[in-house]
Amino acid sequence: MEKERELNRKIVKLYPLTNYVFGKKEAQHERDLSVHDRFDRMRNEFHKMGMRRSVDAVILVHEHSLPHVLLLRVGQNFFKLPPVESLLQEKMK
Repeated sequence: MEKERELNRKIVKLYPLTNYVFGKKEAQHERDLSVHDRFDRMRNEFHKMGMRRSVDAVILVHEHSLPHVLLLRVGQNFFKLPPVESLLQEKMK
């Protein structure tokens, strides 16, 4: 019961969308032609470098009093959360 109260007390601040600046970069083309190729590349990288540590960031903002999640556009029809490479791997070595 006390744990539930503690969880309910947590507040997430939502900042207005106007706090962020958006730009456009040159398109980055996919390195892999298929999902199978991507898994092969990832498998090879794993054997060379070991476990990869990363997280996906969830960026919440508000616009017109409504919450929004910011996503990155990849290609024409695919959107994803922005990846954030972790420094834990560097610190662990």
